[in-house]
Amino acid sequence: VVVSTIIFSDRRMFEQLVNSFPGRVVASIDFRGTSVSISGWTTEYPVLPEVAAAECDYLPLHSLIATDVSVEGRLTGIDIAGVRRIRKVVKHPLIVAGGVSGVDDLMALRRCGADGAILGRILYGQRSSFMKLVEGFRNKM
Repeated sequence: VVVSTIIFSDRRMFEQLVNSFPGRVVASIDFRGTSVSISGWTTEYPVLPEVAAAECDYLPLHSLIATDVSVEGRLTGIDIAGVRRIRKVVKHPLIVAGGVSGVDDLMALRRCGADGAILGRILYGQRSSFMKLVEGFRNKM
């Protein structure tokens, strides 16, 4: 189960869900700059993304997804500094989304400790194929 807005709108329910299904819930934090975006990116929640991530990390989550909605679907590259700030405070696997434009971004995510990436527009926009990304990633390792 992947949850997002409920993390901030009903903390008690979020914690009950995670504690009822340890290791099976993914917390997804969408952010834009220095605030978290909730309710389908329509509302800004005034907390730093890394603080929001740290406040989830004590729970028995499966993993955490961090999505930079300011670059989501734009293929403009990732905010590596933002990813590093989140990685510093999260012990769970960290999956990053938003802005991945190619193999160089995937390598940068690997170097800063991300455990995975969500690839959207780069694949369905036919900018690259999955196999080309895999081959490019392997060649740079």
